[in-house]
Amino acid sequence: MPTPTAHDPHLPADPTSRPRSGVRGEAARAETRRRPRPSTGVLTHLAITVLIAAVWLAVGPGDGLQQNHVAELLGVESVWLMSSSVLVLTRSARVERSFGGVAGALWWHRVAGAVGVGLGVVHPVLLVPDGGRPASLFAELLDPLTALAVVLTAWALMTPTSRVASWRGPLGWLARRSYDRWRAMHGVLAAFLVVAMAHGVADSVSLRERPVLAVVYAGVCALGLYAVIERMVITRSGVRDVPGTVVAVERHGTDVAVITIAPERPIRYAAGQFVELGVPVSGERPHPLTLTSAPDQPDLQVAVRAVGTGTARVVAGVRAGDRVSLGPVRGLFRHEGAGARQVWLAGGIGIAPFVSWVRAQGEHYPDHHVDLIWSSRGFETEPFADELLDAALRLEWLDVHLHDTTRLARLTAGDIVAVAGGRADAISVLACGSPAMVSTLCTDLRAAGVPRGRLRTEALSYR
Repeated sequence: MPTPTAHDPHLPADPTSRPRSGVRGEAARAETRRRPRPSTGVLTHLAITVLIAAVWLAVGPGDGLQQNHVAELLGVESVWLMSSSVLVLTRSARVERSFGGVAGALWWHRVAGAVGVGLGVVHPVLLVPDGGRPASLFAELLDPLTALAVVLTAWALMTPTSRVASWRGPLGWLARRSYDRWRAMHGVLAAFLVVAMAHGVADSVSLRERPVLAVVYAGVCALGLYAVIERMVITRSGVRDVPGTVVAVERHGTDVAVITIAPERPIRYAAGQFVELGVPVSGERPHPLTLTSAPDQPDLQVAVRAVGTGTARVVAGVRAGDRVSLGPVRGLFRHEGAGARQVWLAGGIGIAPFVSWVRAQGEHYPDHHVDLIWSSRGFETEPFADELLDAALRLEWLDVHLHDTTRLARLTAGDIVAVAGGRADAISVLACGSPAMVSTLCTDLRAAGVPRGRLRTEALSYR
């Protein structure tokens, strides 16, 4: 059993202590000058939205803008934004990087999808019926599909971590439902998008009269169809997943299991990334789980905490010999280039990427010193605690501090800064844990003087 008292972060460190790596302060100051850059993915998709509107308005009716032309523009923008919403969920590392990581891509997915559905609601309201031309079958189908899309979009915004989930009554009950139940309805939204595309082709006067607009619309529909096929057919079929076999399971208490997997084909990844692991015993979709193994190890290892029905089944039921599927490896959480004095801050199972970093770095002397602070409700059943304490005794670049919240007050920004030498402006903090913990501590750290550009986070909201 580890002895956290040897490294309690509430004991102030020597404020004059320097990184044992001997690195000069230039690297840290250079990192301070960095600022988060706008997401190129968001800017690109917004630029396409503006370009579509500009072309549509420029090639409008010669006698001035007509209400139906504007209504059709809203319909095209609705199709584009819904297509964009699906496009960012494709398993593309390039797309993930362009949105600054999975969290950024998911944010755009929700925003673009909600705005797209909203424009789809406004479009028929503004459209003036052509008395001489009956509406197509696709236009008739859109009415019930639109109503369903509005309900599903509202449901998607009411996550189990939202304030709505604490409400009594049907809305609170709905917000607390498993994501898998909502995910099963994705097909309805995909059908809404495809029918909306067909409705534009069958009923738009502007597309028939202006070839330029028809070309623009064809490009939008091509992207949308690609995204739907990639996400709804190829991804769900699992044809690109790598099969694997569980070779070892270590259970720690009743709610944590460390699983070692032998993949049938080598999987390339960087330390600290996560993989979408499909375990049949879970009865649910593949779960994103952070790899704790080092990239040079032949087998993969993940740590699973029982935080829901599916993960509880995995912890209790997975056995050596079970077949699993390994989806894409994702994640942009990195410690390289973060400065000469780093604090790695973990909450609970958020220790996983840091275990991978320590294992990958090993005896290789990095260009920075690390204080690893791990906050948890006791360490008797936590995996990796003994391993990390042993590593701290062996590695000159690493100090480990275990913060047991069953006997200590909740970790504060002051504790973190004190452990790292007392100068908030001289440290970089890399945090992984629950969204609430990461958000609260990062807000407090900024108030304590840690520059925004020196905070890197991996909140477990996607998990």
